[in-house]
Amino acid sequence: MSKFYSHEEVARHTSATDCWVIHENKIYNVSGFVADHPGGEEFILDHAGKDVTQLMKDELEHLHSEGAYEMLDELFIGHLEGSSSTTAKATTTTTTTTTATTTTTTTATATTASTTTQRSTKSSSGTEDEKDSMNFSTDIAADVKKEKFLDLSKPLLYQLWKANYPKDFYMKQVHIPRHLPYSARVFESDFLEVFSRTPWWLVPILWLPVVAVMFSWSIEGGESAGALSLEMAGSVFLIGTLSWSLAEYSIHRFLFHVDDLLPDSTYSNVAHFLLHGIHHYLPMDR
Repeated sequence: MSKFYSHEEVARHTSATDCWVIHENKIYNVSGFVADHPGGEEFILDHAGKDVTQLMKDELEHLHSEGAYEMLDELFIGHLEGSSSTTAKATTTTTTTTTATTTTTTTATATTASTTTQRSTKSSSGTEDEKDSMNFSTDIAADVKKEKFLDLSKPLLYQLWKANYPKDFYMKQVHIPRHLPYSARVFESDFLEVFSRTPWWLVPILWLPVVAVMFSWSIEGGESAGALSLEMAGSVFLIGTLSWSLAEYSIHRFLFHVDDLLPDSTYSNVAHFLLHGIHHYLPMDR
């Protein structure tokens, strides 16, 4: 049976580790999803304990996909008191009580009081549904059974290579986001799998020394180029940074989204998945 919560109860859950939101008069515990939200955890926390129904429909903010709503449904914990669901429940109870005997009325009243007490107790201590949402992830077995796509518990690339999915089916499925609390395995080979994961700190460790050396060479002149002043080298560095950022955005925005122009083949599906598709399929992958 669904549980019911008041606005005041929902409004008390506004932290990164205890975050509830209201959508279409339903309550969702998104605590386990906050850190993985593609738009950043601050965006969710700014609206924690509030109704996000209109916000999720706002195209200027971010129009959410069907897959996003499916993921949200997995975090459902109850209804909002005073909503149509509550009214319908009260109407049904009233009708039943009117036609029942005095004994039935007394029993119903006792049951209602018991339910209210039970809900209050669980609200303070945390229900099983709420605890489960803290470790939110896609139900792998249910996903495979329903969608007939990749099994997230197995290496993804080999499955995609052997499956020979039609292009339309592949494109539809890869744009339905899934979520795991750990990194999905891409390769069967342990050696190759190492190269599919990059800790954030590895990027600066590798590239900052290279950038520093190249910047130093540009000032000193290197072997074949004339030396640049510090101001000129800094200007060129800034222009290069901005140019690459624009180029990278253009590649991501246009080249990686030419789905209609791709051929219908397994080779194309695999290439698309490795270059960009996995970003849509597992947008919060760590």
